[in-house]
Amino acid sequence: FEFYTLAYTFNRSRTDFAKVAMLSSYLQLLKSHPFKTNMASALVIFSLGDVTAQYIEHENEMPKGQMRHMPFQLDYLRMNEMVLWSAGFYTPLFYKFYNWMDVRWPKVTPFNVVRKVGAAFLLSAPINSLFFAYGVAYPHFVSTYVTRTTSSVPYSEISSDTSKKVEAELLNTMKASAALWWPANAANFAFVPPHLRAIWTSVFSVV
Repeated sequence: FEFYTLAYTFNRSRTDFAKVAMLSSYLQLLKSHPFKTNMASALVIFSLGDVTAQYIEHENEMPKGQMRHMPFQLDYLRMNEMVLWSAGFYTPLFYKFYNWMDVRWPKVTPFNVVRKVGAAFLLSAPINSLFFAYGVAYPHFVSTYVTRTTSSVPYSEISSDTSKKVEAELLNTMKASAALWWPANAANFAFVPPHLRAIWTSVFSVV
């Protein structure tokens, strides 16, 4: 019994040591190659986040009695769009923008934190609005267009219906976004080290 206890403790300690070593190596990469590491991290975070979101949507949309008869199918096109958006545009942009703000307002003071939160919101609000509008309008337009082939719905009605859907959901989404991002960015600029801020943003973007 003592032998197995010692063996289990040794294996667990070795596993814990390996995890600590991996984390230490990752943090070192963030300091030595911050841009590349942040981009790779964003790619992984957004990929896992979108897969999780798709699975949750699948569970919520399917009636309970049909859950076992409707297997989950991953939308690779949607996931690739999210990855390209995050690792190819969103994360690089804010990584550079955060660095610019750190040079312009280097000290961590309440006033500088407020300025950084405001500047980040002014930059992100129009970008997120456009991305949200695309994410809502494109699938809605396509699904309505498919319906048109069988019901002869005019193009003008499809466009009008799509615009109304975007307008109806955009304001509530912007309010929810501000409620999340203002405190998240305040904590980011006040407490998170500069080389970890883009990752912090990626994690909250998934939320």
